[in-house]
Formats: sequence, structure tokens, C-alpha cells
Amino acid sequence: MKSWFVKLGRSFFNALTGITQALKKQQNLRIDFFVGGLVLFLTFFLPLSTFEILWVVFSVFLVIVFEMLNSLVESLLDLFYPFFHEEVKKAKDLAAGIVLVTAVFAVSVGLIIFGKHLFHLPDLIGLFAFFIFIVTLLLLIGKGMTHGDHSRTHL
Repeated sequence: MKSWFVKLGRSFFNALTGITQALKKQQNLRIDFFVGGLVLFLTFFLPLSTFEILWVVFSVFLVIVFEMLNSLVESLLDLFYPFFHEEVKKAKDLAAGIVLVTAVFAVSVGLIIFGKHLFHLPDLIGLFAFFIFIVTLLLLIGKGMTHGDHSRTHL
């Protein structure tokens, strides 16, 4: 029984060490933790429903998780490809893009929930923000497809 408990304790210690190391090395992760902490702190002072709190917490943790996964992808790629490679750049850009989409989702959730409580904005403001992001993204993708390299790649 004791050895199981010790192994579990080591696992938690290793996980916390990994988070600490990531926070020391990754500025964006520090920003995500700071902003996420402020947002979660704000939830204590607003009359949010349980459902709204759940969405806020989910959004904050989703951004942090994807930022940590982005850091993991970058670290592994740097380890195996210490030199520049176009496909590695594309993979890193994709991982960063995933974080961006997640962050825009979180901002949209924040606009819907906090906008209603702080500024009496309609829920459509958050949906509008997400719509603007998607349209901008599609326009950039369209521009890249018409001006970019048309060769086939794996990513």
C-alpha cells in the first residue's frame, strides 16, 4: 500500500515539475496562467450561474492545456530537428494555430458571459466576435492558397 502511495506522490511531483519548467520557459504559458487567473478571480465577484462558471473554467483550462501541448510539440520537434526544416515549421505553426483558435473561442465565451454581466451586452456579441475571427481566418487561408506554394506537403 505504501509503495503505491509513494509512486502516486512521485507522479504528482513529476507533473508539477513539468508545469513549473514549462512556466519558466514559455512566456505565452505564463500569460495564459495570469490572464486565466484574473478571469477566474473575476467570476467570484459576478452573479454567474453554475453553467456560466463551468464555461469560463472550461475555456480557461482549454487554452492552458493547448498552450502546454503546443510547448510539448515545439520541444519535441526542436529535440529531433535542431536544424531548420520547412515541415517542422509547418507543424509548429499548426500547433500555434490550434492555440489561437482555442484562445479566440475562450474570448468569445468571455464576451458572451462577462459582456452580459459587466456591460449588459447581448449574447450575440461573442458569437459575432467568433464569426469575425472565422471570416478573417478564411480570408487569410484563401490568400495563402492563391499566393502560396501549390506543391503537395504532408501538413
